[in-house]
Amino acid sequence: MIVTTSLSSMPEDVSSACRFANEIAGNYVPREGASLVEFQQKYNVTRFVVIEKGQPVVYQDKERFFFHRGMAELRLLNFVRSGHDPMVAAMGLETGMTVLDCTLGLAADALVAAFAVGVSGRVLGVETSPVVASLTRWGLTELSSDRSDARPVTKQAARCIEAIRADHLEYLTGLADRAFDVVYFDPMFRRPKQASAGIQPLRNFADSRALTIEAIRQAMRVARRRVVVKEAHGSGEFSRLGMQQFGGGRYSPIQYGILYREETS
Repeated sequence: MIVTTSLSSMPEDVSSACRFANEIAGNYVPREGASLVEFQQKYNVTRFVVIEKGQPVVYQDKERFFFHRGMAELRLLNFVRSGHDPMVAAMGLETGMTVLDCTLGLAADALVAAFAVGVSGRVLGVETSPVVASLTRWGLTELSSDRSDARPVTKQAARCIEAIRADHLEYLTGLADRAFDVVYFDPMFRRPKQASAGIQPLRNFADSRALTIEAIRQAMRVARRRVVVKEAHGSGEFSRLGMQQFGGGRYSPIQYGILYREETS
């Protein structure tokens, strides 16, 4: 994939573009005053990255895709006020626990989990897409910086997340037994609802493969307490994966399938 800069780039933007290109095994190409249309035509690309004011932005056809904290900050604030979040409850998170998020994406769930486990805990996020992993690593670094306009709780959570690029099954297979308290999956829904059209740019880059039975088996080996899978309410994936216990609101479109580690011990 080609990485370039905006027309009004600064020297540091060129450095950022080169670094981002290296992370995703892409190529840095100078903009040289070309418009986006001219740039696409010159290099015959429909997908490329532009460093805009220091931020990497992915262009795919007519869509733009970049890291944003989205609803995560609102969820964090609600969690602070109410002391409850459906995902946190499904995971059974407590201060000091360790979480392996096998489908990191833009780290929305990881941010909430990181706040729940606190600075004494640990959240490791695994993302298979090189582009999404790099965007998220950049975003978490910016989010946790002193110059960020994020709320203090969001900054704190961002500092507690480690993001890596890897295939989750390969990564799980290489881990020791009971390496994390909770292993979490949020695979792309098999049948996305119309309301989720806003994440379509992410779907273009995310891993669309269904979660495998082997991934669940490895996750159960790695988890000390439980494995949690997020899916659409009533999804047939829960039955396929052998999940019969659930968390989440009764009327929520989201449901969390739970496998407790002691069930197989």
